[in-house]
Amino acid sequence: MQKVFIDTSALYAILDIKDANHKKAGVTYKILLSSGTKFTLTDHILSESLTLIGRRLGYKKSLEFATIIQQGEAVELFNIVFV
Repeated sequence: MQKVFIDTSALYAILDIKDANHKKAGVTYKILLSSGTKFTLTDHILSESLTLIGRRLGYKKSLEFATIIQQGEAVELFNIVFV
């Protein structure tokens, strides 16, 4: 199984139809998803993404995104622990 690390800019571009990279990000996301790729991100990226989505697209869209991430089988979340 292939894994792809995804960052805030890619996540945001997928969601915001007005983003300059929306079409490219959406097509790439669909291709990777259909090939069985698992997307990985950190808790910090999730937090940053939720904040950006909430600020620019609204709280409801941010909550929908959080639910998708929580329930998504194609997403692997890594928690960063500082020691």
